Amino acid sequence: MSDSGVNPELVAFTASLSAEKFLKSLVFYKGIAEFRSHDLEAIADKLESAGMIIPDQIRKYCEDLNDYPIKARYLGIDVTNEMASDAIRCCEGIRDFVRDAISPGNQRVKDSRHEG
Repeated sequence: MSDSGVNPELVAFTASLSAEKFLKSLVFYKGIAEFRSHDLEAIADKLESAGMIIPDQIRKYCEDLNDYPIKARYLGIDVTNEMASDAIRCCEGIRDFVRDAISPGNQRVKDSRHEG
């Protein structure tokens, strides 16, 4: 990625932020009371406590993505192209999970306000 002028640290950081927004969209969709956190694992825990089924792979993606903002912005650890690609893959997995979760008729979301 850096060969093309793209900053892998920025890619990984942005993937983490995007995954956070995807998960928070489920928080809002579920009507969960105000919940503020940038910790993807904490957001997944909150969703699970509200009745969502969070697969182990999604939890792993959350764990992996939680590290990038700290590594890239605060610890000065170089994020490699491979790490940036992995961050994108994790974000895409979370995105797909969210899309699936809000699809009509999906059993992961058990909320009578959205049944129809």
